[in-house]
Parts: sequence; C-alpha cells; structure tokens
Amino acid sequence: MKNQRSEIPELGGMYEAFPPPPDTCAELVNFSVDQYTKGWSDKVGYERYFSQPSLKFQPFSGASMTRVQSMFIWDRHAGAQEIVLVEADGKLYYLHDIYAGGGAPVLKTLSTARTTAALNEAPTQYTPFGRWLVITNGYDAPQRFGGWPVPQQGVTDWLAPLYPLGWNERPLPPYGWQVITGFTLPLLPKLNFSRLTGTKVFFRKEEHDAGESRNNLGSCDAYDMGIGFISDQEPEKDASAALVGTHNSFRYKVSFVSNSGSESPLSSSSNVVQWRKVPAGDDFNRYAIYLNIPTGPSGTVARRLYRTKNFGESGSGTETDFYYVDEVRNNTDTDYYDIYSSSNLGSAAPSDSDSIPIPSNTIRFSEAYQNCLFIDGGSDNDTVLYYSNPGKPDQFTGLGFIDLGNRRGGAITALESYFNVLLVFRESAIYAVSGTWPNFQARMVSSNIGTAAINTITTIPEVGVLFLAQDGVYAISGNMEYSDNPSVKKVSDSILKTTRRINADCIARASAAWSHRKREWHCYFPADGQSVANVGLVYHLDKTAWSVREGFPVGCIQADRNSNLIFGHHTGLVGGSAIQTGLFVVSARRSAGQTLTDDEIADLDPPTSKFRSAWLDMGDATLKKKVHYVYIYCLTQGDNLLALTYYKDFTYTGTVVTGRELQRPEYADQNVYDTVTVTTGSTTPWEEPFVTTIRFPVAVSSCSWFQFGFETTNDITLIGYSVEFTGHWTRTIAGKKS
Repeated sequence: MKNQRSEIPELGGMYEAFPPPPDTCAELVNFSVDQYTKGWSDKVGYERYFSQPSLKFQPFSGASMTRVQSMFIWDRHAGAQEIVLVEADGKLYYLHDIYAGGGAPVLKTLSTARTTAALNEAPTQYTPFGRWLVITNGYDAPQRFGGWPVPQQGVTDWLAPLYPLGWNERPLPPYGWQVITGFTLPLLPKLNFSRLTGTKVFFRKEEHDAGESRNNLGSCDAYDMGIGFISDQEPEKDASAALVGTHNSFRYKVSFVSNSGSESPLSSSSNVVQWRKVPAGDDFNRYAIYLNIPTGPSGTVARRLYRTKNFGESGSGTETDFYYVDEVRNNTDTDYYDIYSSSNLGSAAPSDSDSIPIPSNTIRFSEAYQNCLFIDGGSDNDTVLYYSNPGKPDQFTGLGFIDLGNRRGGAITALESYFNVLLVFRESAIYAVSGTWPNFQARMVSSNIGTAAINTITTIPEVGVLFLAQDGVYAISGNMEYSDNPSVKKVSDSILKTTRRINADCIARASAAWSHRKREWHCYFPADGQSVANVGLVYHLDKTAWSVREGFPVGCIQADRNSNLIFGHHTGLVGGSAIQTGLFVVSARRSAGQTLTDDEIADLDPPTSKFRSAWLDMGDATLKKKVHYVYIYCLTQGDNLLALTYYKDFTYTGTVVTGRELQRPEYADQNVYDTVTVTTGSTTPWEEPFVTTIRFPVAVSSCSWFQFGFETTNDITLIGYSVEFTGHWTRTIAGKKS
C-alpha cells in the first residue's frame, strides 16, 4: 500500500486540551520564535546584568543579597536617564552604574528597615507620576522618589531625593507675638517690603516674661502699611475694661507647599494677636506683627501664611474668615513680620476640606490617571479609592474618593490605566473608572474575575491588558473611546494543564513583562506548591501561541527601554553559595547564568529544551497505522545531535531513535565553530544555517495515535515536521466486556 504523509509545515504553540489541532504541540519548553523563519528556536537562557569579568559581577557578587523582592526600571528623558531600583533584604537600593567612569557599579541605599511582604502579599509597587516615582508597599510610609540628583562618583554622602508622599498631619499653627520690643536696623532685612509704598510703619511687641507690658516704640522711614485701624477715640485707661470695639485683633493659619506643587492642609488657628487703638492724632496707630512660623517636613519648599481681617471692629470681618498674606519661599526661616493691611490681603484661604492629611499611610497600590494620583485605602479600607488634585500627588481633598462598596468583589488588588479608563482590579471583580477630576465614576466590568497577581498586569499592543488569575490568563480588550465597557476574555484555554499548576496561595508573587522587540509576554509564577516562581508562560504574539519556560529563577521581571527583560533572582542562592545573586537578563545566550573562573566568564549549563508533538491520528483514530519515518524541518546547527523519542496510543514509555546531526544529509558538512575563532585573513568563511530536512526512521506498527518528541541542551530551530505512515485498514478492536 502506498505510503501517506501527515504534513505540519509550520508548527504552532502548545495545546494541552483534547483533541488537539495537528499543527500544535503537547509540550514546548524553553523556546522562542525565530524572527527569520517563524520557527521555534531554543537559543534562550539568561546572563548576568553586569557581565564585565574584571569587575567580578559587582555589585551582585557577594552573598549579602538574597532574594530580590522587587525591582523597577524607570526610563526618563527619552532614555537619557535609566534608573534601576532594587529591593532586597529589607533595603531599597539605587543601582548606580558608573562604567563610564571606569569604576564598578554600586548599590546606593535609599531606605532601610523596610517591611518584607509575606509570600501571599504583593511586593513593593512603583508608579511613575510626572517627574516622581511613587513607592508603596502597604506597610511602610509611602514615598516619592525624584531621581535627581544622581550619586556622583567618589561622593559617599549622597542625599537621596526621597520624600514622604502626602501630608501626615496638619501643620502646627504660627504664633503671634503681640508686636515689638523696639526694633533695630538688623531687623529690617527680615521685613518683606515687596508690595509696599508710602511713609511710615511702627512696631511694638509685648513681653510676657514678667507678666507686665513694656512698650518700646519706634519707627522707620520706610513704607506705608502696617496692621490695625486709626481710631478717633481715646485709648482705654482702665485695663480691666472690655476690649470689644476698642482694639485690633487677628488670627493666623499656615500651610506647607511641597516640591511637587501640592499644598498641605491648613493649620489650626493661631493665638489671638491684639492691641488697643490709639487716638487719631497719635502717630502710633499702625503696627507690624512678629510671627513664629513652623517648618515643614522633608520636601517642603515654601510656606503660605493666611490671616483674618481685623475682627476687633464691627463690620470688619469675622474671626473664621482667612485670607492670603504671603508665601515664604524656603523651609528654614521661622521669623516673619506681617505688615499688610486688610485691604492688601489676597484671596480667601482654602477650606479645611481642600487639602487633608493623606487618607492612608498603608497604601498598597497607586496609578496615574487623568493627571491625578489614585491610591487604595490600605488594608483597613480596602474597597475605597482616593484620588489627588490634578498634578499634585501630595494633595487630597475631603471628597476625593470612590467607595466601591460591594464586599463580594473583595479588596482592591491593583490599578492599571488603559485607554481612557482606570481599571481597578479586586480579588474577584474588575471595575473601570472614567471621567475627569473631580467627577470620576466607577462601573463594574466583571463580577467574577479578578486577580491578586498585580505584577502580571501588562498592557500589550494589539492584545490589550493581560493578567494572570488563579485559573489562567485573561485579556481585557476594547477601545474605550468607542465602547462603554471593555471585554474580558480568557486566553489560556490551550494550556489548561499548566495553569492548573498555579499555587493560588502565592500568586501575588507572580511577575510578568512585555518585550516589544521579541514580541513576547513573559509571566513567571509559583507552581506545584512552590512559594517562588518556578514556571514561566510565554505568549508569542507573532504566532498567537504559548510556550513554557523552566529553569529561570525569576522573582520579579521588568523590561528596559530597549525591551531587554531584566529579572531579579528569586532566592539568590544556588547550592548554598551566592553564585546566582542580583539581576539577570533573559537573552539568547545558551546558559543559565555564569560564574568566574580565573577572572574569565564561565557559562553554566544551558536550560533543557523540550518538545513533544500533539497526539496524531493521521485523519482517522479508528484505523490502525504503521509509522515509518518522522521528518524534522529545521535549520542546520553543525554537528549537534538530536535524538527523538516516539510513543504510541498514549503510552508513557517511549522508544528512543539514535541521534542525528543537524547537517544537510545530501551535502558536505558545514563548518563547525563551537570553539574556533576565525582570524583575519582566514579563507574559511562563516556559514549561515540552511533550512534542511532530517529523517528519523521509526518502527511503529498498528497504532491509532502517534506522538514524538525530544529533549536537548543543543541548539535547534524547529520549523515543522511531517510523519510518513501506511494505513492498513485494520480497525480498533471492539471494547472490553465486563
């Protein structure tokens, strides 16, 4: 009978359900899409982030750094500045690369004694907001990192540009000193005369230490203004007489301004500053008030002073109405002289609800949306979303929040901006926030799908937002400009067996990143009861297909500006020694890291690549077939041997076929360059790999289903395959009787 062929010219990705499409495969481990042939290449591995041998892998060569808890690559100024932050062992580091100066890279400490997240909690989160990076972890006080100035070579005392996020409390009120002990010329530079014109201003300060007043009056030929009214009455002679209607009275408030442009809540009111009026014919009728004003926390660049109008006279204002006086543009001076009359005051002061202390000091998640910083309420208020004033990440208002309410969705677990909405992930629900400040609204997108794997949420062109949930990978898609709600669809049904291995208790430790250069989404998660990521899923956009990664110790992963995938080691230790510590790069280098041997880089063994075809019935599972050959379509790879193992009818034990070289069978062997260096003037050229067919003889008789596969640490680019068989019209025997 004439032989027949089952042809798979272009191999697709993994498919673990049944029955499988014939162009898919049951197992595809440690492969990437070859950009030239669209076949599957196993040229994958990882290498150290800093691989210069003379620097001995510094600063990740010591045993002091174990698991990398979190990391973030912050690309700024169109790639002119790339900041790498690394968190390990309770410390947050700035990775300072000073290769340009010839020195080894160093880790500059940003903060210490940081709380390490539990295995079921998300690690530290990083959110770019304008020129700031917001850093939160749900335990330590939230912070803003400025990124500039950077450490200078040779400078040990680097003052990190790290500031508190928001205002923890209201400022202390200013204190007014009832006005002067006679002034002297050295006091004059402290006066603010920027807006004044005119003739005279007078000063007075009561001293309280002896329980009596001593009025030392003086004047300076300077400027008009001064505080208080000119009276047409005689001054009070009786010290016990009521002061109402015959005195000047003022109160003050102060606020801080941060280097993010945010204004703090107003302080409470100061003490009352007051004095009796003097006759109109007396020159001593206006005064300057001497104040002590508080300084603000780190990051404060100015303080704003507010004051009442004179409420000692009827019809001149009230004790609770405050107006802008002046801005002190530093955070050092504590002395201030107020010489502005009520007619020179500015606009009304903000209300107490225009800026409030930060709603939560245990912020876990944040995101920038519509120029506002959105934050969650922390573990104690985990269904409420707060948002800042536009462009002011430190300033929150009393009404700036959205309560998602329904507890069935669980706590807020992540925030992600997508098109013109803010996606709010909960444990088992997804919401979309839309609108503009201050009119934001939230609507439900899904009532039964959510995630705790915050670090897997990734926006991918042509796909949408991918994220890992307890039961697989989902995609949120749809252009929000033209639809009311995004759609949520599961995209991992073809790899059900792998996603069922997810350790749901530790899924918060999963991490993912997108490489637009390789057009791959990498997602690493704890599986099979492990507490660290030991399995990776790779979504290949060029084939819309899945493969698996094994042997990659990814604790957290990020893509840099050039789309290189950088990851932090999930333990830092291998075999009890720190040979694998710090950061690594996913690359095409066939090694699982490196060590140093005599100051030379020595590659460790490459990851093992695995392939197993789908179970093939060659068109009819009820007929028995005799399989003769398997043809592998691949690229030549020199003298590398490839050995096949084949199986029949779902058996676990296979038969091994003797390995074949990946050379063209009909032609002379190509040159092999495993260890050969082509020197200048060599007549032996480098040779490109060719597409070839390698035939493997098999001897399978009377099978309904056929499968083959291989495991290798050698290079191979697998494009497709075909199976040659003979159908002999023998049908499957009748089923067994009891």
